[in-house]
Amino acid sequence: MTRWRLLLLILLASQYSCTEPTQKVWQDYQARLSRITGAQFPELATTARPALPAISALRHPVTEQQLSLLDLLALRSCGLDQLVGERNSSLGKVQTISQRFAYEVAFMQQVKPCLLSGSLSTELTEQLRQISLIKQQDLPALWHNLLLTDPTLRQQWQPAAEGLPLRGQPGLTESLQALQQLLAIRQLLLSQDWGQLNQRHVEAPLALLYQSGYFSRWLRSLYWHLSALHTTQAGLNAVPVQQFCPAGKSHGNTEKLRNVLSQVFIQRIQQPLAELDGAYQQFWPLLTALYQQTALWPALQQRVEQPMQELKHQLRLHVSWWQQVQQHCAAPAASRKEIS
Repeated sequence: MTRWRLLLLILLASQYSCTEPTQKVWQDYQARLSRITGAQFPELATTARPALPAISALRHPVTEQQLSLLDLLALRSCGLDQLVGERNSSLGKVQTISQRFAYEVAFMQQVKPCLLSGSLSTELTEQLRQISLIKQQDLPALWHNLLLTDPTLRQQWQPAAEGLPLRGQPGLTESLQALQQLLAIRQLLLSQDWGQLNQRHVEAPLALLYQSGYFSRWLRSLYWHLSALHTTQAGLNAVPVQQFCPAGKSHGNTEKLRNVLSQVFIQRIQQPLAELDGAYQQFWPLLTALYQQTALWPALQQRVEQPMQELKHQLRLHVSWWQQVQQHCAAPAASRKEIS
């Protein structure tokens, strides 16, 4: 490879690795359209979405079980004393919801050998059996509390300060993996497969989501694009196409409009909108499987599904406007850019 070819590849790579803020590209788009059409556009601003339900309204009650100090000492014979002792410690009493869920799963794994060991008194064995049954019944409530009240999971549905870059979807792969892991945990929980459940520790998918921050950035990008599309189309609708591009007549604005369509809308706006939708098509079925039967589902529909459908609707309106422009402006057919 020659030096000049290598330099060209580096320049191209740097061009596509640069991120351009969503607001900037829309401001440039609107400024160009305004100069050509005379349309006026309001300042870009996102619409506030309904808040997530309060944690207190979502949390399911969970039964607290206690063992005496003497019972705890007796559990040494089967190795359950350390786990229960950690739960009863000062740190154990302030466990996060994910830590609590992990503890209850670990308890279900370790309690069975104790019940079968024959090293405990008849009274303690029966007490431990009753505790394990109650904990088993409460695990679905703990899982519900984890999905709906864990801070990392709730943060995914709060729009971030910054959106995604206009090219690429960094963090999407990791976030899809996290959702798939959560679904696998739920399935193991339903089948009461405690051994396999331990291998899919709940902290792993939460760590992936926390590190990527993808969904909150996706939301911010979605809201910015939706607001920009809405304000852009509202401004354009106020100016008849015939006013700046008389039908059937050659006009100086024709070439300018063609450049804006090709260089800005198609190259810098349509692609990121397609990427947002492509990501949505991948993660929304997973979110549906996780949350559809929960009290958080209506809020997720309001924050994710409905704005995405609004975006598609506004995009169809905007593409229809460009098609109308192409019909009215005297642009040679061979030079027109097809949009979809």
